[in-house]
Amino acid sequence: MNFDQRKKRANFILEKYKNSVPIIVTASKKTKFSIKRNQFIVSKDSRFLDFYRMIVPYIDNLDPDQTFFMFVNGNYIPSYSMYISEIYDHYKNDDGFLYVTYIEENTFG
Repeated sequence: MNFDQRKKRANFILEKYKNSVPIIVTASKKTKFSIKRNQFIVSKDSRFLDFYRMIVPYIDNLDPDQTFFMFVNGNYIPSYSMYISEIYDHYKNDDGFLYVTYIEENTFG
């Protein structure tokens, strides 16, 4: 999709789901895991931790001893206690989507 199509899609989502925001999740170039679905509509009053938990099942082959980090706009790691609305208001793209990138990390060795 080009910019105008993404902007139109984001506006449609924002109008249809008044208390939600559109988020696109992509894998870091350094990750070996793919995601089954990359577009999400998330309630504004959800916390970032809720969103984190929501996308775990969509990441292929993530072992129990692994976790992943999520970056907004490629360089900002939000606090898990932040509301999605706060993050969206500060970091949404001009096309109306919030872009989140993930990378896995071995937590137990």
